[in-house]
Amino acid sequence: MINEINTKNFYKTISHSEKLVIVELFTENSTGSYLVELSLNDILEKNINLVEAYKINIDKHPEITQSFQLFTFPTILFYKNNELLDVITGPTPKNIIVNKINRLLNQKEYITF
Repeated sequence: MINEINTKNFYKTISHSEKLVIVELFTENSTGSYLVELSLNDILEKNINLVEAYKINIDKHPEITQSFQLFTFPTILFYKNNELLDVITGPTPKNIIVNKINRLLNQKEYITF
């Protein structure tokens, strides 16, 4: 399960992990956001030792979109060691997300799905 965070604990959350941290910025009642969340839940369930995943409801916390100047949702942010490594915007198939994660992980670690 992906834990929901807010803008107040966003930076603390991403800075306290040695794993790859995935943050989904989502909107309520969005089919694209729902499908991405299903994919992330499946990825997380099978790879809990390699990645952490969180989500932020931008309907409740719109200030985060201004910080990153984002206009397309869902958006997936990838962090490691408190550094933003990459971003995916829009509804994205699970295999694309998995390929992105595998490129961002150490060469010896690969996630499965």
